[in-house]
Amino acid sequence: MPTASLTREHYVLESPEGQVPVASGLYIERSTIEQTCYQEILQPRAFIRIFAPRKMGKTSLIARILDYGRSQNYHTVRLSLHCAGTQVFASSDRFLRWFCNNVTKQLGLESRLNDYWDEDMGSLINSTIYFQGYILKEISHPIVLALDGID
Repeated sequence: MPTASLTREHYVLESPEGQVPVASGLYIERSTIEQTCYQEILQPRAFIRIFAPRKMGKTSLIARILDYGRSQNYHTVRLSLHCAGTQVFASSDRFLRWFCNNVTKQLGLESRLNDYWDEDMGSLINSTIYFQGYILKEISHPIVLALDGID
């Protein structure tokens, strides 16, 4: 008489805290939301605002949007405002310099902020000139820029 053997399968459970990794089987896909976001980032000058209570998967969704952007050969940049020190928020000038520098570094470019920053122009104009005159001219593909922790 044949015998059956039982084997014990081992599962590695991921931590329920923080971002769910892109390849995780634990991520619950909301196909209409993900698909809408994926299609939206393909449009020029698209803007997506993800608003939900804490622990609802916003950061995990951002990771998937950026992963999709990379699969479309887009440059991707992710900035978490939780990582910025409090001194960054002391003034709009300081914040926008931090913002521009972080985007530059994540794109693998050399910072040329001082070449474009003119104290007489104001930080909003300076950051616009920096993006249009330097960053966007240096990259070869569209960019997906994700900001996390804006609250």
